Amino acid sequence: LLMNEIVNPLGITATELVYPPAGPITLDFKKRVAPTERDEWRGVMVRGEVHDDNTWALGGISTHAGLFGSIDDLSAFGLNLRAQLKGLQGLQGSPADGGAQGTGSTLVSQHTAQLFAQRAVPREAGDWALGFMLPALEGASCGRHFSAASIGHTGFTGTSVWYDLERDLLVLVLSNRADATGLRLTGDVPSAIIPSRGRPREDFEAEMNATLRAHGVELVALAGFMRVLTPGFVAAWQGRMINIHPS
Repeated sequence: LLMNEIVNPLGITATELVYPPAGPITLDFKKRVAPTERDEWRGVMVRGEVHDDNTWALGGISTHAGLFGSIDDLSAFGLNLRAQLKGLQGLQGSPADGGAQGTGSTLVSQHTAQLFAQRAVPREAGDWALGFMLPALEGASCGRHFSAASIGHTGFTGTSVWYDLERDLLVLVLSNRADATGLRLTGDVPSAIIPSRGRPREDFEAEMNATLRAHGVELVALAGFMRVLTPGFVAAWQGRMINIHPS
């Protein structure tokens, strides 16, 4: 059903469904899939099989996880989503050239696509449309530069797709490591947890800044820090802050 109704109409050729955990996982497939983490429950480095434990227990494929693909696959999906929302035909072009080149076809009507992109719950209950997540007022995974007319979807390992209807901007992120081991290797290095949810960004950053200075920190390394910092915090640490990948 997936292949007939979604993958083939989109013209996606590189996508492969994950193999069930009891089935053979070919070396060729493993070479094309990045590992995520060592799963103590399964006793293996997860590579070429679904990361989500519930889906793995269900046989490797479920409605919310188990599909592998490339950045080209995700781009084809994103461009088709854009075409559906705009009522266009085709998917191979980019937002810059209208996205209407090629022979692909949209999967659903414009009305249906727009319905699933509309807010489905009151803001106090969350930031959700029928089929996507919406930018949160604080700490949105898409950052602060996406407009309120944006929709997205994220994955546990850090993957995401966001499309800004107002700016006609599609951004894709593919990552492969859910939990870096660095903190388990720090030994006696002091650590602190500063809650951010439900707080004004300025208050959170003020506490974070005070904590860093109280510990005599001289250099700030942002390791997988999935928030956009305010200009005030950046200015306070100008020349002493770097951004690194957590792995």
